Amino acid sequence: MKVACKKLDNYYGFEEFDDFYAIHFSINNNISNSIEAFVLKSEFTASFDMTLKGVNLDEIRSSLLKKSQDFKNKSFRKFGTITEVSEQEFKTATQKRIDEVLVKNPQVKLKDGNWIYKENAKEIMIVQHENITTEDGILSNEYIGLSPSLNLEVFKENSPEVYDLYYSFYSVKPEAKFKTFTGGYPQIIPSKKWISYVNLNHDVGSDFAISKYAEQVSEQENLLYVNFTNFKIADQTKAFWTDNETFYTEVYPTNSAPSKGKKQKASYIKIQLKPNLLE
Repeated sequence: MKVACKKLDNYYGFEEFDDFYAIHFSINNNISNSIEAFVLKSEFTASFDMTLKGVNLDEIRSSLLKKSQDFKNKSFRKFGTITEVSEQEFKTATQKRIDEVLVKNPQVKLKDGNWIYKENAKEIMIVQHENITTEDGILSNEYIGLSPSLNLEVFKENSPEVYDLYYSFYSVKPEAKFKTFTGGYPQIIPSKKWISYVNLNHDVGSDFAISKYAEQVSEQENLLYVNFTNFKIADQTKAFWTDNETFYTEVYPTNSAPSKGKKQKASYIKIQLKPNLLE
């Protein structure tokens, strides 16, 4: 049976029966006016079974290389290569990671609803950085850990009023002071003072960004930003570097989704930057 799909027609769910999926299809966005069709599993790919097969991983929407913004170039090949790798390669590569692991500083404690840094008898309150996009929302923060190489304390800051979530960096000596931030969980390369992150883009696909922390002026220099269009970042805390050009992360296809009792199939990618691209 074939049915012409109109603008307000929609698939709204399916059930699994042995060799078949029962697909529910609403007409004119009206669930009471629906069709139920049984389709062989061999002829249908469920959203949780989607993979990166046939996906153009190189496709991007926009990019920024240092101070040069580009909305015309639609390929990552200008900056390097991106390939899908096996789960085994991903797991093996974790043993070679060079980005530092954030560690909890026992001197940072939660007291009366506020984070403080305590040294001897002195207590310094770490006041959360106020972001203008969340000034009308209720801010909350979670302590992530200390970056030993940057000597900065990292917090996750967010508000229920907005989508934006930041990881903010604070110094605590001689006073608590906001220094810099990232739009996702940070991966820090100590030798370069690089801070990178990957996360979901609210419009399309995923973001990949690298900046350099300039300790002398407490600022960050933007080195690279890329908006990939054809995959979504899975667990950004699992992303890592194995050298100054090689980055691994776990992803999902953009059209994949979990279902009742079914998890999405994770895929793994390797991003290889061109040598000296960010020098």
